[in-house]
Amino acid sequence: MIQKFIRYILVGVSNTVMDFGLYIGLTRGFTFWKEHYLIANAVTFSIVVTWSFFVNKHWTFREPSLRHFKQYVKFLTVTMVGMGIAQGVLWGGVELFSLPDLFAKIIAGPFVVAWNFSMHRRWTFG
Repeated sequence: MIQKFIRYILVGVSNTVMDFGLYIGLTRGFTFWKEHYLIANAVTFSIVVTWSFFVNKHWTFREPSLRHFKQYVKFLTVTMVGMGIAQGVLWGGVELFSLPDLFAKIIAGPFVVAWNFSMHRRWTFG
């Protein structure tokens, strides 16, 4: 399990770089996205999902089955709950605690990682 978790963290780092890069590009490069940061967050989070699914399936969990569609639906379900957690923490950080959006986004990370890893290990690829 430790080896899977380390691979999961490495994939997560690449996901985070992609997610933050896209998010910063949108929210700092375009007025519309800066004003609609929650939509920007949902868009970037969604883009990273497909990359994450295939890398986690084939490298992290080394799951060889051809049940791509069923697993992808499970992956999306878990990830959408994770996105809900991220959105809630982001919104709460910005709107309730007046934190900068990038700081609130960083705070959300560990909550999302814990949820996603445990559910993917047990349900999606278990």
